[in-house]
Amino acid sequence: MPQFDVSTWSSQVFWLIVSFIIMTVYLKKRILPKIDLLFQERHLKMNQEEERIKILQKRIEDLTRQKDDKLKEARHQAQHILTQTKEALQKDAEKVLKELDQDMNTRIHTFQEQLQYEYQNALGHLKEDQAPTVEALTQKFVHQRKQHE
Repeated sequence: MPQFDVSTWSSQVFWLIVSFIIMTVYLKKRILPKIDLLFQERHLKMNQEEERIKILQKRIEDLTRQKDDKLKEARHQAQHILTQTKEALQKDAEKVLKELDQDMNTRIHTFQEQLQYEYQNALGHLKEDQAPTVEALTQKFVHQRKQHE
C-alpha cells in the first residue's frame, strides 16, 4: 500500500500542509467573512428589534396609563353627572311635592269653606223649618199647662 510507504510521506505531508493552508486561506478570506457578516447583521437586527420592543413596551405602558387616566376621569365625570342629576331630581321632586301640598291645602281650604257654607245653610234651613214646629210645640206645651192648672 502506497500510503504506508515512507518514501511518499514527505510528498503527502507537503500536499496536506499546502491543501490545509489553501483551505484555511479560502475559508478565512471567503467563507468566514460571509458568516461573520451574517452574524453581525443578525446581531444588529436583534439589537434593533430589542430597541423596537423596548419602544413598543414603553408606548404600551404610556397608552395603558392614558387609558387608566381617561377611565378615571370618565368615572369622575359620570359620578359628577349622576350627582347633579340626583340633585336636580330631588329639587324637582321637592318642587312637585310643594306644589301638591299647596294644591292639597287649597282644596282642603275650599272644602272647609264649602262645608262651613253648607253647615250655615243647613243650620239656617233647620231654623226656618224648626221655627213653626217649635212654635207649635210651645203653644201646645203652654196650652197643656194651662189645662193642668
